[in-house]
Order: sequence, then structure tokens, then C-alpha cells
Amino acid sequence: MIAYFLQAVSGRIFATASSLVGGLISLKLIGHHLAPEIYGAVLVAMQVTAFLPLLDGGVRTVTNRRMLVVPEAAAKARLVRFGEVFYSRLAPVVLAVATLLMGAYAMTPAGRMVDSPLAYWLAVGVTGALTMLAGAQAALLVGLGQQTWYFLVNGAVAWLSVLGLWVGLRLGAGVWAFPLAALVVLAGGMPLTIWLIRRCVPGFRWWRYQAEADYPAQLQELKRDAWDCFRSQLATMLLFTADVVLAGLICGATKEAAIYGVLARLFGILRSLAQATAEVVWPMMARDAAGTQSLADFVLRANAWVYGATLGGMGLTLAPFIGWWMGAEWMPAPGLVALLTARFLITGVSAPAAYYLIGQGDFLSLARLVERELALAVVMAVTAGYAWGVTGVAGAFLLATAAGTLLPILARYAMSVPRSPGGLAGALWWRALAGLAVSFGVAALLVPLAGRGAWLLLIGALAASAGLGTGSLVAWSRVAASAEGGLSSPRFRAMLRVF
Repeated sequence: MIAYFLQAVSGRIFATASSLVGGLISLKLIGHHLAPEIYGAVLVAMQVTAFLPLLDGGVRTVTNRRMLVVPEAAAKARLVRFGEVFYSRLAPVVLAVATLLMGAYAMTPAGRMVDSPLAYWLAVGVTGALTMLAGAQAALLVGLGQQTWYFLVNGAVAWLSVLGLWVGLRLGAGVWAFPLAALVVLAGGMPLTIWLIRRCVPGFRWWRYQAEADYPAQLQELKRDAWDCFRSQLATMLLFTADVVLAGLICGATKEAAIYGVLARLFGILRSLAQATAEVVWPMMARDAAGTQSLADFVLRANAWVYGATLGGMGLTLAPFIGWWMGAEWMPAPGLVALLTARFLITGVSAPAAYYLIGQGDFLSLARLVERELALAVVMAVTAGYAWGVTGVAGAFLLATAAGTLLPILARYAMSVPRSPGGLAGALWWRALAGLAVSFGVAALLVPLAGRGAWLLLIGALAASAGLGTGSLVAWSRVAASAEGGLSSPRFRAMLRVF
């Protein structure tokens, strides 16, 4: 179990690191070739296409979980064939919805900012639909117990996207470089994904329209869980994309909206990197909840240290780094960075608890919690956005996150374990705040010495390492006070318990 966990975490870190580095390279290319207002308009469209995976209604996540739970090979194969038919029949719907959405967006003021014909927006929609369908099939690797390969494919896809964007911009394609990059990803990623799936399921077919006799019964069997999963996925997706969309719609295709979009994208990538272990654990929890409970507890506590340590240094180095990397006109205001940092710290500390609910199949509880937070965020953001612009949108989403995620998700996890909600929250937040304080302090000492440039990356890394090192020292000292001897297996397990 530990070997599988470490391999999957390594793959997940590779995928997210590839997205982070690839994203930075992409932003550098975009900053050199496109004006902030133009990229802001395209970014909103890309955020809209990011909703396309929701059209499967939660079916992939539910079928993956069931494949992990059922031990019989015949039952797994039955679920694989169901997925083949389901996504083949869903494909025309996804293509139609994507083209309609992009056609409508082309008529908006933001869409008209881009000096391109309607065909451009339709190309964005079609490539977005094909990317969604390819991603849904690639996610089958999770249900087949091949998480590591799934993450490695995602890492490769990130680099293919950078390659396509670089080629398009170097050739003078302008905004057409975005759909071109998507085509490069599809051309390289789909054959690799098919080969990997067929290693586990030799008869796998990418398209299968002819359903088996029990297909309607399977769909009916999955419907309840899929609906609850869809609700949680929709609310979560909206929660982490609606702020960018609202900033673009309220503020228009302005430089401030584009800068907000860049910030949100970078925070999203870093959040994905920090919660790598949490994402890996939920399939393991689905297969063996009792056997992996201690690992889940460790991930919850370690994750608090990771987020605090990461965001402490990043809060001071991110703004000047963006100004150096993309140009002074892209540099965000420190207050905006602080608001996003606080929000992502709250969501990050609670992330493993949310993934635990997914592993247990408790999609309904997660959906209700996130839906309440989303409703509060949108209502406040519309009012605050018109009053204070992008800063108002960021502040509204922070307040909603504090109300909806700070304690409720941890309380739901504590009820499932069971634990004391207050004790659990205290145990996590003292770790997060300690890591944050150490990391912030180190960055505050070193940033004045660095000036600008790549040194800011080093300072951010050193600050994060200081925060994580503090967590390791605390764990080690608590183990040393309660146990004697060398690095025996019981002592190592004790360290995991107090980290």
C-alpha cells in the first residue's frame, strides 16, 4: 500500500509540477505576444469550456469508485463497457453544447474584443469538447488502479500544450494558438491513453455505440450516486471558476480582470500541487477504508503544514515575480494577492477531508456544503464586484469560503471518523498557521535582498522548505519525547501520527 501511495504521489507531483512550469512558460509567451485585454477575453472563454466535463453528470467518478470497490473482474469489465457506450453517446451532446456556448460568447462585448471571425470561437468550442471527451476516457485509468500512469499522462499533456502554444505564437497565429495547442494535445495524448488502457483492458474501444441489453439497468443503478456526484462537481467547479468569470463580466475585458485570471490560474496550479497526496488517497480509501484510515489522518495533518508553508512565502513573492516574468503591466496589487492567499489556505486545509468524503461515496454531503458556499459567494461577489471591482469579487469569495469551508467540511469528516470537530480543526490550524508564520518570516527577511527576477523563486522555495522543516522538527521532537530507539517501524508510525 505504501509503495503504491508513494508512486502515485510522485506521479501526481510530476503532473502538477509540469502544469506549473508549463503554465509559467505559457504565461511568458502570452505576455510577449498578446495584450492583457485580449488574453482576458480568451481566458473567460476557456473558463466556460472548463465546465464541459460536468456534462457527464458525475458518471466517470462514480464508475471509477465502483470499479475500485468491486473485486470481480467481470464486474469491472461490465463497467468499462458501460463507459464506452455512455461517452460515445454523450459526444454529440458535448460538441453541440460547446459550439453553442462559444457562438453565444462571440456575441458578448468581451468576445467582440478579439478581432477574429466566428469560426475562431467555434474552433475553441470544438477543441474544448474533444479535450473533455479524451480526458474522461483517460480518467478510466484511475478506476483501473493505474493512478500513477494517469498522472504521468497529465504531465505529458501539459508539455504538449506548451509546445502547441509556442508553435502557434511563433508562427504568428495569435489567439488561434489556443485551439492549435489543444489539437497538439489530442494528437499526442489520445494514442498514449488508448495504449495504456488496453494494457489493462485488451478489448477496450474508444467508441462503442451498440449497447448491451443491461445498459439501461446500469444507468438506472448509477443514477442516484451520479446525480449527487454531479452536484458536488458542478458546485466545486463553479466555486473555483465563477470568480474569474464574474470578474470578467463585471469589469469587462480590462487589464485588472486579466490579472485576476492569471492569479487565479497560478493559485489553482499550486493548490493542485499541494493537495497531491489528498487526491491520491481517495481511491485507496474506496478500496480499503479501514486499512487506510491512519494514512488519511496523516495526509490531513501533513497537508496543513504543506499549505501553510507554501502560501506563506508565496504571498510575498508571487506579485513581484509575475511583474518580472510577464511585464510590469501584469503585476497584481498586494491586497489582491493577500485575499487569494487567505482563500486558498482555507480551502487547502480542508481539501483532504473533502476527498475523504469522495472516497466514502458521500457525494450528497459534499454537494450540499459546497452549494451553500457557492450561493453565498455569488450573491456577495455581484454586489461587491460592482462596488470595488476585482478586489470586491476576491473579498466576497474569501468571506464565503470562511463561512462554508473553514469548519463545515472538517466537521463532516469528524462525524464520519468519528472525532471532535473542534479538536480536529484546532489540530490542523495550529499546524497551518505555524507553517505560514515561519514561511512568511523567512520570505520577509530574504525578499529585500533579492530584488527581482528568478531569485524570487528560490526565496519562495526556501521559505516553504523552512515551514515544512519546522513541521518535521516538531514531529521529530514529539516522537523523541515519547519513544526511544532507532528509526524502527513503530517509531516511524508514531511520527506519522503527530506530524
